[in-house]
Amino acid sequence: MFLSHSRWDHVYARALADQLESAGVRTWIAGPTRHARGWWDDVSVNLECAAAVMVLMTEHSRCAAGVRQEVDEARRTGKPLIPILLSGDPFLLEPAEDVRGGTLPSDGLIRRVKLLCVS
Repeated sequence: MFLSHSRWDHVYARALADQLESAGVRTWIAGPTRHARGWWDDVSVNLECAAAVMVLMTEHSRCAAGVRQEVDEARRTGKPLIPILLSGDPFLLEPAEDVRGGTLPSDGLIRRVKLLCVS
């Protein structure tokens, strides 16, 4: 699973990634680049390897060019998109789950994601 999010929402994204990981869904989220390759190199390699892309929608990610690039690339390559609405209004996609208020996604959604990502 590739988790697309704005850097401003990293705390929630990390909690969501932990939830996915504890359910057995290997998850990649962007962090500080630790090597000579640039940000997009890291993103594109991990997007290519991902079975699906979860998009954390907030007012921050609405304005984040990187989130839009990740969604565009997922669409271009036919990756399933799983939008999660954390704050603000939906954009680009209709949300699979509304978690406004900071709750984590339901067990039902996590089970559906696991079916997509774990073979």
